[in-house]
Amino acid sequence: MKGACAALLLAMLAAAPEARAETGWPCGTPAPAVPDASWLWSGARYRADWRGDPAIVNLATAIARRAMPEGEAVTRLTAFAARQSAPAEAMALLGSALIDTQGAELRLVTGGIGRFNVRQAQLAARIEAGYRQTDTAQQNADLQEQIRWDTTIFEDRQRLLPTMCSIPGAITRRLGVLLAAARNAAGVLASDAGYLVYATNELAGEVSILDPARQVEIGRIAIGKRPRGLVASPDHRTLYVAVSGSPIGGPGVDESTLPPPDKAADGIAVVDLATRKVVRTLRGVSDPEQIAISPDGARLFVSSEDAGELLTLDTQGRVLSRLAVGRQPEGVNLAPDGRSLLATSEEDNAVSLVHFSASGAQTIAATLPVGQQPRSSAFLPDGRAVVGGEFDASLTILSTGKTPRVLRTIHLAPEERPMSVKAGPVADGTVYVTTGRGGKMLKIDTTDARAQAPVLAAASVGERPWGLALSPDGTTGYTANGPGEDITVVDLRTMRVVGKIASPGGPWGIIAVPTR
Repeated sequence: MKGACAALLLAMLAAAPEARAETGWPCGTPAPAVPDASWLWSGARYRADWRGDPAIVNLATAIARRAMPEGEAVTRLTAFAARQSAPAEAMALLGSALIDTQGAELRLVTGGIGRFNVRQAQLAARIEAGYRQTDTAQQNADLQEQIRWDTTIFEDRQRLLPTMCSIPGAITRRLGVLLAAARNAAGVLASDAGYLVYATNELAGEVSILDPARQVEIGRIAIGKRPRGLVASPDHRTLYVAVSGSPIGGPGVDESTLPPPDKAADGIAVVDLATRKVVRTLRGVSDPEQIAISPDGARLFVSSEDAGELLTLDTQGRVLSRLAVGRQPEGVNLAPDGRSLLATSEEDNAVSLVHFSASGAQTIAATLPVGQQPRSSAFLPDGRAVVGGEFDASLTILSTGKTPRVLRTIHLAPEERPMSVKAGPVADGTVYVTTGRGGKMLKIDTTDARAQAPVLAAASVGERPWGLALSPDGTTGYTANGPGEDITVVDLRTMRVVGKIASPGGPWGIIAVPTR
């Protein structure tokens, strides 16, 4: 019993490090900020007098309750706005009510979690003190019984912690959804930032919609099984998402123990971003993972993992061509001019460079060796490209011109495993890299000739960051942290973490799409 109790106390201390213990906050993610008037959209004025309008009070009270499905809440809000002679004013009043009521609930919940943690710490201290007494004094049956009883209570309470810790995020996510609906009903679209962020949640089968201005989730789209890679059409009206019925494996998983794939679930989900609905799913692609799109929006390039092929589809789903690009292809990246494409092969540790003729015909110009388990690539403005090797922590620099070749390989620290690679917004050879199990986002100068990777800056972003997106203005980065179930927001100018957005369900891919 004594050893088990000691292990339990150590686990509690590990889950609540000093920074959180000081504030009585035991959850793995920080307590969400209490919403205030800044959560309203531009042009909306906070109205403290909302309590004097019974219709607003009744509606806010009803739709704020988490027992009401979000879809029903949005429908009721939208119907209410349609009945108003001045919907923009009514929605500002409703938004003020939601901010105040949800903020009060959030303060109540976070305060309760803090008090819970204090009580647990006190109980743990009592258990520990009891064991010290049994070490120094004669065994006492009453004391032993008290220790057993306290330990049972402690363990029972601790099992409630994950559910308790999920509630603050649920409150802020619901508020974000309702405020986005109020904003739309007021005739003010999308986000003050000028773009929205979309993240695929591989385990949940959904795409999260995130408002970067307020760093909150504002909606979800049911997308299909295991969504991973995604890309937006050049006109920013359509989202294409790779969905797959293949079971999730990963490092160390014996694939023979996995269930058979559901091939009927494979395809490319086509999402109308105006209605936020899947309008159709393009079939005929086996286990797709990542996608690229031509500059004119007419063709999709998709990696088919189990077929070892790069497929080219039109937007109606017709297969225009197939190219063998090695075993387990994953990363697909099209050059900005649309004339070249890189497709990585995880098992062959190679990348295929595809060139397009003026007529659109495809030829493999070269297959080049790169690092181990290449996940993704990025084209640089000077004709070079970068391919990340996850297993050997490498970045391979390529020439993609008329004579394709490996220029050099640079090496990261062994724990920094490249997952997603993006060229920086400035044409200076800078790339940004997520490092998976390394838990970081790196800024790297690829023009530096040293063999050891010249890391300009690093940000600790969370648990196993995978996907990476850069804002359209090039000032902000977003990492999808799968096991951490959140999105980290990074200021690219300072490489400092400036926010976290909860995204339950295993975020995998991420993209920023302009709204104007």
